[in-house]
Amino acid sequence: MNIYKIFTLLFVAALLVSSCKNGQENSGQIAAHKKKAQKSTVNERYLIGSWEDPSSAALHLTLFADGTAQSDNMSTLLYEKWYLKDNNLYLVAKSLGNKSSSTDTEVYIIEHLDESQMKLKQENRILEYKKVRQNKKPIQNRTDETMSKLKVKTLRGRLTLGHEANSFQPCRSKHVFWVSDKTGKLKKLYGELTVGENPYTPIYAEIEFIDKGKANEGFPAEYESVYEIVKILRTTKISDNNCE
Repeated sequence: MNIYKIFTLLFVAALLVSSCKNGQENSGQIAAHKKKAQKSTVNERYLIGSWEDPSSAALHLTLFADGTAQSDNMSTLLYEKWYLKDNNLYLVAKSLGNKSSSTDTEVYIIEHLDESQMKLKQENRILEYKKVRQNKKPIQNRTDETMSKLKVKTLRGRLTLGHEANSFQPCRSKHVFWVSDKTGKLKKLYGELTVGENPYTPIYAEIEFIDKGKANEGFPAEYESVYEIVKILRTTKISDNNCE
């Protein structure tokens, strides 16, 4: 074989290698474009905040920026996490029954979402929500130009009073809230139940409150939100059965 044939074979081999490489790059680009096209078109920022269900079911919930979720007025269905995939909202929730519990992931199609309203669909079921606040502040519903009214809610959990620590942790929740007492009775009731106890001993409390949103300064700013207590339903010493 002469030198001319050798160079010819090398040139053809180089062309084949280059062609294969370009084909792989094009395939990779096409796959990347397809993957990008499948991404969600939903503005995830709009999901963050507290949502109110105006129906009789009242399935109020809060979606936090770190991917955790919270049930705002349900004691048997506890939302724990959320995430967005395509145009679907995934909610991880724990259902509590008679001495039993189970964790499931609920999937909802997001049919509509803006900064004040959300419409979800699950098979033939439609859920419509109105946002109570965004970034912990009350927002205006631009559709009717009215402000969402703060509603009184009821919760039970662990209450701790003391210097720098007026806190309330709802039953089965990892979130802790700062409390302010509008009744003027809470400090006295707490003191009576913690006589002789160590400082910052928690008590069990059932309260009616208004969620005032996150504080901007001082000790309350270190907590998830500020709960203004408008009525004390019950206070007692902590026991293992309080949150059952």
